[in-house]
Amino acid sequence: MSSNERVDDDRIELTIEFSDEVIEAFQSTGEGWQTRMDAALKDWLKRHTPADVKCISRDLI
Repeated sequence: MSSNERVDDDRIELTIEFSDEVIEAFQSTGEGWQTRMDAALKDWLKRHTPADVKCISRDLI
């Protein structure tokens, strides 16, 4: 499978980097941690606009 390939109707498999702190926090919740991480990101998107995302990324550069 390539690094950006659809694995089912609503998911795409890709390679992405997160900080150790973020991965360890989600992994510590046990099996299903990737699904919980996806849910947390979806929840964040419900409360933020695309402009918010652009502002955050500019602040990090």
